[in-house]
Amino acid sequence: MELINRPLRAGLWLFAQAWSFRGRYRVVDYVSARIAPPAGSALRVNGVSIGVNQTSRHHRFMYYGLYERGMVRFLGKYLRKGDVVLEPGANIAYMSAVCLGLVGPTGKVYSFEPSPSAFARIRQHNRQEDHPNWFLWNSALSDHVGKGTFYDTPRVMMLGYACLSDVSSPKDGIPYEVQIDTVDNFCKAQNISQVRFLKLDVEGAELLALRGAERMLAGKAIDIIMVETSTVGPHRPQAEQIDGLLKAAEYRSFHVKENGNLVALEVLAGSPKREDVIWLAPGVHP
Repeated sequence: MELINRPLRAGLWLFAQAWSFRGRYRVVDYVSARIAPPAGSALRVNGVSIGVNQTSRHHRFMYYGLYERGMVRFLGKYLRKGDVVLEPGANIAYMSAVCLGLVGPTGKVYSFEPSPSAFARIRQHNRQEDHPNWFLWNSALSDHVGKGTFYDTPRVMMLGYACLSDVSSPKDGIPYEVQIDTVDNFCKAQNISQVRFLKLDVEGAELLALRGAERMLAGKAIDIIMVETSTVGPHRPQAEQIDGLLKAAEYRSFHVKENGNLVALEVLAGSPKREDVIWLAPGVHP
């Protein structure tokens, strides 16, 4: 059966890249789930080897180039050769690999992954010496510097969920001591004067990470920030604080369309929602 499924996966990948129509994601998801390899496989993106398991929907979309399609296209328009990217919560490093290809050999990508299992997966597939401008830390970004507790979970590989104890204590969480840093302290230590893109998808710790970037925000030293945001139920108060913090620093919020273009967005308006919101510093044009 695998001899048949292998060419089917190649054909489905071409189909996913070539065709754009309503329901395409459902078609690819339905078919890919039925021809997924029985074991994990390595996906190479811009020279980075990413361990994927196609029994996971997220991983299937990575494999077929549909994961965060709008965000990837947006980054293709806004990231430039030589740029600096910070990505806390790298998970299996898919978005790190995307950014690495866009900033080129003169740029730098700094990835942080506090989950010991996810960090080990990245290191299992990639050697530091093969990527001289990609830097990976087994640590978290928050609003203080020191040690903290991080809850790893069995879900971290397939669904990307694990969190700092400051955020939650999941029932299936396995506690580990982890090094905690702030954006401000890290940038000072690494002599980083300007960050082009800060990606914040850190399972509820987005506000903490932004509070730890007070100096960089005040100096407009971060051009673009992506914040995973939810205005649903108990998550709305944090969304309100993030909205107020970034507006006070004169950042403007946008929704990302699938083609990568930006549309002005009032985060707190309309019905409750969850989405990745882009914030642009003054002088960065949509």
